[in-house]
Amino acid sequence: MNWIFNNPLGNLPGPMFLWLYGLMLVGCHDAIRWLTRRADTSRSDPPMKIPEDLDPLQIAYLIRLLT
Repeated sequence: MNWIFNNPLGNLPGPMFLWLYGLMLVGCHDAIRWLTRRADTSRSDPPMKIPEDLDPLQIAYLIRLLT
């Protein structure tokens, strides 16, 4: 039971604890962002063309789906 209370992470002072977990948070955020960007295959596709004849009802339906 001594190892629970007497370990390097458990004995960190407050500011060092915040720095450590802040760096871990930033590292995890960056890793997840890198992994999701690497998995996105649509980034190399050319942008889609906007149709010339826009239907206001279809636009309203799409806006309704997004809200």
